[in-house]
Amino acid sequence: MSNFSPFDTLQFSTQLREAGFTQQQADTLTRGLQEALTATVATQADLAEAKAGLETDIAEVKAELKTDIATLRADMSKGFQDVYRQLWLMGMGIIGAMFLLLRYFAP
Repeated sequence: MSNFSPFDTLQFSTQLREAGFTQQQADTLTRGLQEALTATVATQADLAEAKAGLETDIAEVKAELKTDIATLRADMSKGFQDVYRQLWLMGMGIIGAMFLLLRYFAP
């Protein structure tokens, strides 16, 4: 995140000294408050950077998903072809066995 903050440290430190704080106390409190504000406030640039990073991540995930889906479809297609081939072979085997039984037991 950026270290920019609209907080006027000089004015705050001056106000603290005018209120009775020593120079060291005012400076320490001002630095601490400045650090707290800059550590917790996101700027527009920070948000734009995060958004760009998320958009890049989303694009990568979409590309990976498309590849995975294409691979899955190819695997499923091959699996269906294997099932159809096995069913066809079993059907031919059953029909062949029926012809053999009819020929063997036919009057």
